[in-house]
Amino acid sequence: MRERELKLALPGRFSLPPLTLDGRTLEATALTDLDMRATYFDTPDLRLARHGVTLRYRTGEQGVPGWTLKLPAGAHAGELSRDELHFDGLRRDPPAQARSLVTAYARAAELNAVATLRTKRRRWRLADGDDELAEVADDEVSVLEGRRVVSRFRELEVEALRDEAPIGRLAEQLRHAGAIDADPIPKVVRALGSRATAPPDARFFVPEDATMADALAFAVADALGRLMANDPLARLGSVEGVHQLRVSLRRLRSDLATLEPFVEPIWHAKIEPELRRIGRAVGAVRDLDVLIGRLRQDLADAPGSLDPLLAELDARRATARTTMTEALDVASYAELLDELVSAVERPPVTAAAERSAEESLPNLVLSAWSALERRATALKPGSEDERFHRTRIEVKRTRYAIELASRMMTPPRAGGAAKLAGKLASSQDQLGIMQDVAVAESVVRDEVGRTIIEPQAALQAGILLERGRGRANAARSDFLSGWSDLNRRRWRRWLEA
Repeated sequence: MRERELKLALPGRFSLPPLTLDGRTLEATALTDLDMRATYFDTPDLRLARHGVTLRYRTGEQGVPGWTLKLPAGAHAGELSRDELHFDGLRRDPPAQARSLVTAYARAAELNAVATLRTKRRRWRLADGDDELAEVADDEVSVLEGRRVVSRFRELEVEALRDEAPIGRLAEQLRHAGAIDADPIPKVVRALGSRATAPPDARFFVPEDATMADALAFAVADALGRLMANDPLARLGSVEGVHQLRVSLRRLRSDLATLEPFVEPIWHAKIEPELRRIGRAVGAVRDLDVLIGRLRQDLADAPGSLDPLLAELDARRATARTTMTEALDVASYAELLDELVSAVERPPVTAAAERSAEESLPNLVLSAWSALERRATALKPGSEDERFHRTRIEVKRTRYAIELASRMMTPPRAGGAAKLAGKLASSQDQLGIMQDVAVAESVVRDEVGRTIIEPQAALQAGILLERGRGRANAARSDFLSGWSDLNRRRWRRWLEA
């Protein structure tokens, strides 16, 4: 469930004023007061809190006591958005699934109780006629150490009850009634203070005189940020979460290969097998997500005709998801994350990494471009699908190298790099269409004889293959015609500056 709320501070006495929306007075219904006690769990160095994640066990709400995990989903205009998940279980230990979902943040560290908060809540439900918009909660919060109250604060929460509920407009009226702006942070972060608001792990800012050691630190930090954000989403079954998790792993492996002359070889050899192991498990799910999504889209005008095939693929995907989750729960994955965090703080580099990134990265990009140029220039309209697939791999590696350069170099060279990376992304998409069609053709042909016996279904399978081949041929033509322009020197002049 996506939670969207806005927090305000209450410095003194407060009464809920009449609230309006577009000239209409909203109905404010007082709800039952609550007296809640929540115990929050985190690592000793508050890794969850520093990344905007909260894990708590709470009593006193209506219903059965239980666990709640909140994952960050962004903040905008003072609003805090989080994905909220609930779990059964006793207070003494966080549920296994909740622990699994925070692995990317906690890594190998233990989760223990770090704070206990008692909240006395007054609340109102706001409605515009039959349309319930928001809930307003006046919370008096006590921070406890045992039975002793060590601090108190009071805040007002305005939580949207439906998408697009205008809680910002409601909050403005509450400010006029005496509430004041507050940072959009969870209660436990406010209670824990500066340790909980310290920067998250593996944050890296590129210095003006960046070296190749900085380039490695940035590449690892960028991958880690994507990985942390998408690991829990992938575990929860998000197609986009799986996609972005795979991208983060692929990009990191590609960047490490590009930066190989400057990366400490023993360290690289140590982490590469684990990156590859996780990448295979995530990739198996992603490939099936793409295949099933494409087939369902193509079969929209013929529902039911290839249900046996889709059922078989759905079963394969369920198995692949289980395998992926098991792969992410292995201790070596958490150890890999610890290695990557350490690499941001102390980049494992060779002595050559003291060189300027501005001067060194162009040579690495040119090397990647030369490999791509050899493959792409040799392609013909009748070349095998596998040769186009290999070219796509080179396109991705070259694109990632150029994108890394765009983040490490100064203007206007960074702008030139970004433009070329954008054009390569389009070429990658064209080649991706061809690869997706080739995979779909192979699967459909293999499964037709085994799962399809109805003539109508066999006919539909043939139509499906024909449509796919049409898309692939168009993409093939687009790539070949676009390559001659993409390979012009003018797109690479920024490398010569």
